[in-house]
Amino acid sequence: MSFRLSLPAAVSAMALALLLAPAPLLASDEPGAPLAVNPAPPSSPVKLIFIHHSTGENWLNDENGALGPALRDANYFVSDTNYDWGPADLDSPGDEIGSHTDIGNYYSWFAGSHRDTYLGPLYVESGQNCWYSRLEDDPGGPNRIVMFKSCFPNSKLTGSPSDPIPPIGSNPLRHQDCYSEHMTLANAKGIYQSLLTYFATRTDKLFVLVVQPPLNAGETDSTEAANARALASWLVDDWLDGYPHRNVAVFDFFNVLTSNGGSTRTNDPTTNDLGWSDGNHHRVASGAIEHLQTVANNYSAYGSAPDDSHPSQAGNQKATGEFVTFLNAAYHCWQGTGGCPGGSSTCTLTCSHAVPSSATAGASVTFSATSTATGCTGATTYDWDYGDLSAHGTTATTTHTYSAPGTYSWTLTVTAGGQTCTRTGQVVVSGGASACTADGQTLCLNQSRFRVKATYRDYGGNSGNAQAVPLTNDTGYFWFFGRDNVEVVIKVLDFCGVSSAWAVYAAGLTDVGIVLTVTDTTTGAVKSYPNELGIPFVLVRDAAFPCP
Repeated sequence: MSFRLSLPAAVSAMALALLLAPAPLLASDEPGAPLAVNPAPPSSPVKLIFIHHSTGENWLNDENGALGPALRDANYFVSDTNYDWGPADLDSPGDEIGSHTDIGNYYSWFAGSHRDTYLGPLYVESGQNCWYSRLEDDPGGPNRIVMFKSCFPNSKLTGSPSDPIPPIGSNPLRHQDCYSEHMTLANAKGIYQSLLTYFATRTDKLFVLVVQPPLNAGETDSTEAANARALASWLVDDWLDGYPHRNVAVFDFFNVLTSNGGSTRTNDPTTNDLGWSDGNHHRVASGAIEHLQTVANNYSAYGSAPDDSHPSQAGNQKATGEFVTFLNAAYHCWQGTGGCPGGSSTCTLTCSHAVPSSATAGASVTFSATSTATGCTGATTYDWDYGDLSAHGTTATTTHTYSAPGTYSWTLTVTAGGQTCTRTGQVVVSGGASACTADGQTLCLNQSRFRVKATYRDYGGNSGNAQAVPLTNDTGYFWFFGRDNVEVVIKVLDFCGVSSAWAVYAAGLTDVGIVLTVTDTTTGAVKSYPNELGIPFVLVRDAAFPCP
């Protein structure tokens, strides 16, 4: 989908394209008029994970591109991956998946058979793998925005813009790095096309593709550079045609880095043209997303050195100045709190919720949603994920009972006419200081001071309460599918004479989704230990409860 504006004659041939995934025209106070693009930061912190290498590291750095503090100030809680991050790459053995971020590698990340092995840890990553300032407090829950980019060697593309895109099953660039002989423009397009299948299943997340940066003139040739420009333009104008959701956006990092503030507009990598009316940009301007090229150049205008295509500080700072408000607009488009101009769809969907922030274990909690769908075809559907691995609610208003104390992150997803509106929040469930009563789903450990329960969700979508089996005064285990199939072992030890704490240890023999909940019935304190579906159980070793 594209969005074009009339410009003065000198630039009338230049394309202005809106990149937000096929964007509906949202309702405004004026009937039939689109809601304006919303460049304001989110009202509450949003968790974002950025997949990158050295160029991304420089861009985030406070003393270089300063994207990290800019995202912090815009209310994003940023985490990142880098070289050596994550599980081993099972598709290209030899390194961790974090070391592989070329275009062909993103087939492994988002479309290959080991996708869940990589994305499970990605969605729960909350650490920093390079230095930048960020919000001090983690708002909790999984990452909701996924930014991903490849580095400048991916602009060395052979082939021709007229070459047909191969079927993904025969695309030789799958799992390959940028030095592969199969690094062609057509193959790169095919990799990106294949990602949309998965993205369409995860409308609870916003995926932001940052186009690979350009190469210096001395590190590529005119054909390769033109192909790199052609790929960026295809991603802007064509990639998302027919994609029915709003959870994918493209930022043209390539275009932004091809004009600077020098006398020829390409000859001074230490001076940028941020805020200039002409040049090459991708930004929010005059209430719209503006994708502008008035400088004919397919090479980097911000090389750190003639033989180093890493963008300079000036280039990175230009990108930061244009990207953050672009991201805000993409976020609000995705959430239905801002417009997505230029879309062909007239479906408008907004939603709101009423959910209490606290509750008591064993008591019914009401979850209520309201929505407005205008110009949308088909029924409006609701999905309530209560955050405790139980079966989801499927009506606008529903009730749920949490069986154990803890802090649960819920997600509401409303869908109509191919559009999606999501809302998230937390419920803090207390249990009070009550005695522990052992039963088939409850362990009572250390003279029954500690109540331990577990819930699970399997790959088939089945969920329920785990079955408890005591072993000793301080130890027991849980099973899900058969008593002789031990899944998780847990013990609570008295370390009061050593560290003034009761310690929780747990180990598992499963990658089924689990939430362990331990309650100190003396004080009412509760600790929950979630383990995501698809991730081998992570060892728990926690000085969890203060003595006595």
